[in-house]
Amino acid sequence: MAHLWLDRKTANLAALIIALSPWNIYWSHLARNHQMLPPLFTLSSWALISWLRHDRRRFPFCYCIWTILLIQTNYFSFFILATHGMIAVWECRTNPAQLKKPALASAIAVATYIPYLPILWRHLVEGPMNAGFFQHAVSPASLFYHFLFFNIFTNNLADLWYPPPSSMAAVLTGGLIIAVVSIYAVKRVRDISFYILLMMPPVLSVAVAYIKGTTMAERYLGWCIGPFALLFAAGLTEIYKDIKPRLNRFPLATKS
Repeated sequence: MAHLWLDRKTANLAALIIALSPWNIYWSHLARNHQMLPPLFTLSSWALISWLRHDRRRFPFCYCIWTILLIQTNYFSFFILATHGMIAVWECRTNPAQLKKPALASAIAVATYIPYLPILWRHLVEGPMNAGFFQHAVSPASLFYHFLFFNIFTNNLADLWYPPPSSMAAVLTGGLIIAVVSIYAVKRVRDISFYILLMMPPVLSVAVAYIKGTTMAERYLGWCIGPFALLFAAGLTEIYKDIKPRLNRFPLATKS
């Protein structure tokens, strides 16, 4: 995915960040279906953007297949599907007629979920997605802040579950670091589709959490760690490029 927007070095750094992230390591050990959301999110997003930019004449079969697997894995995938729709609208803004094929691919994927709609409705009305069902107490604002600015440094959701956060100093410090690095990253990542991919899933999830009074989306937001890691890597690379000339002025060793 990083090759769509950046270069191989930044992509390798992003992969390293994901591999070392406590959040990613912790949740990858759990045998639950939403552990497959990050890779399926990445694959379906890659297939969509690659098709929109390089292969618009053919039907997006690859995107359709990955999206079917994504939807069949977890119903939170509908947040991702909405994000893909926004990306398609942006990419096809100069020729709206090209939206027909990705829209049809999405419709096919959604149609495969029709047999499960009664179960989903019951889950929303009576299950964990219902505000009356027991769940962790966390404000949508803290949830949004955590997943945008802190999730790469921790695997402990107790920082958010019981307000006030148990590690407010760490949360604020991590957020400050990420904010500074993200400012640098904007210089490199100028692609609007990337920022849609980064921002919209957590925005939609937290908006629904606020409207419904439920916070069950907090564990599933791990899908955004991929774009987040890419943003962090891009910022670190940009910072290094800025300070490299200064470092060259002070060599660690001189030639004899």
